[in-house]
Amino acid sequence: MAQKISKNLPGKLSDMAAKKITATMNKGSHRHISETAAIRALIVLGSTAKGERLLNALRKTI
Repeated sequence: MAQKISKNLPGKLSDMAAKKITATMNKGSHRHISETAAIRALIVLGSTAKGERLLNALRKTI
């Protein structure tokens, strides 16, 4: 079953998520990627994603 994430993402949980996403990106990269750069990449992905894909992701958080 998919893990539900709180609507209010407490600081520690969002920090853990950012660290996990950054670690995943760093595994596939030849250079270090900061958490800020990883979040910027997520924003770009979100801005180019189709509405249905974003809604599906949102449903997983509710």
